[in-house]
Amino acid sequence: MKNCRICNGNISESYVAKEMLIGLRESFEYIKCSACGCLQIGEIPPNLSKYYPYNYYSLQASKKKKSRVIRDYIRKSIALYNIQGKGIIGRLLAFFKSPDPIHIVYRRVGLKPSDKLLDVGGGAGAHVLSLFRIGFKNVMSVDPFISKDVFWGNVLIAKKLDFFDIQGKYDLITFHHSLEHMPSQAKILEKAAELIGQDGRILIRIPTVTSTAWEKYKENWVNLDAPRHFYIHSHTSIKLLAEQTGLKTVDFWSDSISMQFWGSEQYIRDIPLTDPCSYSQDKDASIFSSDQILDYQREANVLNKEGKGDWICIVLGK
Repeated sequence: MKNCRICNGNISESYVAKEMLIGLRESFEYIKCSACGCLQIGEIPPNLSKYYPYNYYSLQASKKKKSRVIRDYIRKSIALYNIQGKGIIGRLLAFFKSPDPIHIVYRRVGLKPSDKLLDVGGGAGAHVLSLFRIGFKNVMSVDPFISKDVFWGNVLIAKKLDFFDIQGKYDLITFHHSLEHMPSQAKILEKAAELIGQDGRILIRIPTVTSTAWEKYKENWVNLDAPRHFYIHSHTSIKLLAEQTGLKTVDFWSDSISMQFWGSEQYIRDIPLTDPCSYSQDKDASIFSSDQILDYQREANVLNKEGKGDWICIVLGK
């Protein structure tokens, strides 16, 4: 490929990254555009299923847990308060527990329990189920790669369907770390734009090369995630992509976490993310102390405030 798939600009840099989530260690070329800054895979592998094994985290259906009235009420009250900023009981209970970061994201977006939400590339629907269980009843995930439709009782949580076959209108369409896995970037956003009403919104959460972690780790950056990530946008390229599809940027911020550091440090030491010694698998067996992890999270918080975190949220509208 000679030119950028996003802006048709010239390619200025080339990198070779290994598959390190599973630990296959196969090499893949990534190229970076000199104009918009988007990092993209040189060639998409023909057999992608190889890199999404049966136990890939997003493809796992949620296991049913025994209902506990008091526990479930507390969780629901805290979650709804963190999302809506309403509820005296939730406010009191939330004082004793750190908020789930995704709930803070939804509060910023303005999600309401009555909203119709579609989560694109949401696997077996674990995230949608978490919303359903706290009172969001009009939510669904769509993913063509799950084995079959997923139900929670009689409720459809995740549908095995191509996004381009979805019909209807939605108040919010979400891409929680899924857009980077999709080859037809412009077509995806054009379809999303069709599915939202005039007041609807699109929430995209993705890794970004406009970050300290990318600059520090390059090929060993954990969120490059070769070869599953086809596009790792810069701040410039994701906004440009939105403009190309007739969408405007409503909000934009960083929400990165400590993994950008400990995951990348593991890769430097040839420790895959799913290795038994990985911090994500066994904290006690990992190479990191609890103090190191806290330091990494503090650094992530600082970078988020500076707009240099390696994860971003972008809210788009018409």
